[in-house]
Amino acid sequence: RYDHMFAFGQQPQQFTLMGMVNIPMSWSTKMNKANIHSFQIKNESLYWQKQMVLNEASGMIKAMKTELSFLKDQYRISENSIIPALRKNYETALLAWQNNTGDLFQVQDAWESLNMAQLDTLDKLQRILVTQVEIEKQMEIK
Repeated sequence: RYDHMFAFGQQPQQFTLMGMVNIPMSWSTKMNKANIHSFQIKNESLYWQKQMVLNEASGMIKAMKTELSFLKDQYRISENSIIPALRKNYETALLAWQNNTGDLFQVQDAWESLNMAQLDTLDKLQRILVTQVEIEKQMEIK
């Protein structure tokens, strides 16, 4: 379309030229639909990856909780049964040695067994605490 306008006074005349261009929308809509479908597939892929990571983390946490339970049971058994029995064995061996009916090597062996059991118990306690910290870290991440 072509138009012009007369100006008043010293103003120059103004002309207008308009044109129209048709863009085939079928091509652009197909591309947009393909992009939308691509984004939907990527979104679904990310969702499944997130689910996979969450499942893996929850499996690790359950395994750690099971390990923690077993460690606590071992620690409890060691504290309540093994160490008192070894302490009584040491006291008995020491009493026998003091009465000259036992051997000094038996006392030393009983003392070493008691110390090793106590160190083992402390190692179990350390593993319990480390496992609890790892579980709490995983729970924060999850």
